[in-house]
Amino acid sequence: MTGIRFGKIGPNSIHLCVDMQRIFLEPGPWFCSETKKIIGPIKEIIQQFPKNTWFSRFLTPNNPQEFSNSWRRYYEHWKVVTQERIDPDLLDIEQTLLKESIQPKIFEKYTYDTFKNPDLNNALKENAVSTLILTGVETDVCVLSTALSGVDLGYRIILCSDAMTSSDIKNHDFVIGPLAERFDQQIEIAPIDSIIKNWK
Repeated sequence: MTGIRFGKIGPNSIHLCVDMQRIFLEPGPWFCSETKKIIGPIKEIIQQFPKNTWFSRFLTPNNPQEFSNSWRRYYEHWKVVTQERIDPDLLDIEQTLLKESIQPKIFEKYTYDTFKNPDLNNALKENAVSTLILTGVETDVCVLSTALSGVDLGYRIILCSDAMTSSDIKNHDFVIGPLAERFDQQIEIAPIDSIIKNWK
């Protein structure tokens, strides 16, 4: 089942825009061509709720040796995106999205899951937020990891189906389908127009 199924979206809900950074928007090793297609829909949400939009920002280490175990192996494979190899400005959030938001909070992280930065959960609690609306990239990696942590923490999680994407759109579709069924009591998946209509 999809759609907004558990009532109106409260006024203090938060839209978390996940990892909409230049490194995914511009040609390079992590370029996701589909990402440009969701800038417009994400911007539409931000324009409607500019005070309720926060951002996550995925950071890479300076070199693989800063991490251990599987993350070190990961960055041995992806040395080209470590900060000693790339222009660090590529890790910046897409500026037109930031400009639409009013005093946005930015949560930096070195893993897929935004909740690994404890400041996110603390800020949600401080602002009495119980509903989190997710957009961004990639559906099957950072968005999924953040959504599942949000579920574990008891938040109402809403995924904006037409404002998130993956470098392989088949993976996006693969995630969206099972999530709607497997987490039917904890994750809602809805298009942008339905989210805006129900956010009061």
